[in-house]
Amino acid sequence: MHLEVNGPILTKKLNLISKMKLHNLLLILSIAILTGCGKDEPVIPQEYLDKLTTQTPGSTTSPGTTTPGNTSPETTLDTYQPLTKGSFWKNVESSNFSTVDEASTITLTGKTKTINGKLYSEAVSVSDLTGERDTAYFYAANNNYILYSYEEDLEEILQFDYLHSNAAVNETWETPVTVSGSVVGVLGRLRGTLKEKGIKKTVKGKEYSNVIHTELVLQYNYNNAWETWATYNFYVAKGIGIIEIDTDMDIMGLSMSYKSQLTSYSIAK
Repeated sequence: MHLEVNGPILTKKLNLISKMKLHNLLLILSIAILTGCGKDEPVIPQEYLDKLTTQTPGSTTSPGTTTPGNTSPETTLDTYQPLTKGSFWKNVESSNFSTVDEASTITLTGKTKTINGKLYSEAVSVSDLTGERDTAYFYAANNNYILYSYEEDLEEILQFDYLHSNAAVNETWETPVTVSGSVVGVLGRLRGTLKEKGIKKTVKGKEYSNVIHTELVLQYNYNNAWETWATYNFYVAKGIGIIEIDTDMDIMGLSMSYKSQLTSYSIAK
């Protein structure tokens, strides 16, 4: 079979692949703001701020109250992502592309934003090594758990619908990977599956119970076909939050793995 290679088309595809690799790296570094090793906290452009309606003081949801767009808030004990101000999680990140493990601390600030009609809680991650900061937003209500974070390099708001706690084992869901639905003009989606429920999981020598394991598969649509670019496995403990994320990516011979693990935490009352 003879295959003719069109130079400009090949160059365009390689440029796209390069951008997509960058996107995957950013996804790895932004998931659950568990890296804390990015740039200084980015300034979100006004066009994106228009999509995020900041709440006025006093509008922060507290257990037992009802807020528009957040109709079934869960108590700290019931939730798989506590949202109380001052709660923090310390994590360590390791990968097969770095010899240095890095620690970071995520803290809930008590600030909120409404995104697509849902009330999100702001979290700030600070790298123990560099002191650099990242910001993201958690949603936890109606048995649904979502993370939003803005990526300055891509000018996109990334969204991770990482857990449906009332789903049955092997039940699936699907969401776009960004608010716009695409990355550099290419459609992207995350296909979620609840893999295990009510399990025990040992992370850094500590055993956690009431853990749900979900899998998110990142796919892009190129030439009208969906291609898998990365797989993320989340382990989320009831009353605590995310205790581990395992990321695997294999694109055109580039294999990368990344692990983020909880080392300590404190849930504010």
